[in-house]
Amino acid sequence: ANGGSAAAQAFDNSDTTGWGNNGSADPLPTELQYDFGSGNSQTITSYSLYRNSNQPGNYGAGTTYTPSAWTFQGSVDASAWVTLDTQTAQAIVADAAKTSYSFTNTTAYRYYRLTITAGGTGGDWVNISEMELLEVSATESMLHAQGNLRLDGSFRDATGDAGNNGQILTSIATGTNW
Repeated sequence: ANGGSAAAQAFDNSDTTGWGNNGSADPLPTELQYDFGSGNSQTITSYSLYRNSNQPGNYGAGTTYTPSAWTFQGSVDASAWVTLDTQTAQAIVADAAKTSYSFTNTTAYRYYRLTITAGGTGGDWVNISEMELLEVSATESMLHAQGNLRLDGSFRDATGDAGNNGQILTSIATGTNW
């Protein structure tokens, strides 16, 4: 991250801390970058952003200091970057639910970065309380849900059939069936 508070605070699993640029010394565009470390790469296929208006820094409520346009990129060497997702005209409201973004990616990268090109009405000042980078494993075979689960899209059985509305997808020793 350039200027402002430490980038690590956006990845510390605490919504009472966060990252923010110093809009006076570090005007947009600005970057928030994550490094999985030497020898570690992940195939990220979605990310989420959250803003808490009560964190230190007086970033306030609403969408004033939220990013509104950005690119999300991956890199194996922090030099050559591949754009994985681009967003414009976004409104991440402080204290609302996390806002998630999904995309197709089949390459494992060590580095990921969010390059913010526009913010809310706060001008060049932007703030993110938490950013999650999520990887969907091709070998993952279980879904555990507690409470309500909302699915936008469909589940498919072992043959690729999406089934019909109201059917229950079951798993058996030889695969899944409706």
